[in-house]
Amino acid sequence: FLALVYFRGLTWDFSAEVTATVVTVLGMSAVAGSRTTFPTALAPPVVAAYPAAIAGIIALEQVLGWN
Repeated sequence: FLALVYFRGLTWDFSAEVTATVVTVLGMSAVAGSRTTFPTALAPPVVAAYPAAIAGIIALEQVLGWN
């Protein structure tokens, strides 16, 4: 996919979104890979991952100037 973007000369404007998604997925997989059952206490942090990812995208785009 990235080769297609490169060789066709397309612009890639999704660095902030991809970074936030990868960080969120890695965080969730660290939690999921460490146990076989999940207590209810893990629900709020998992639900908070979505707004945290959105806040991360905003921070990367507005503060750091990523596109």
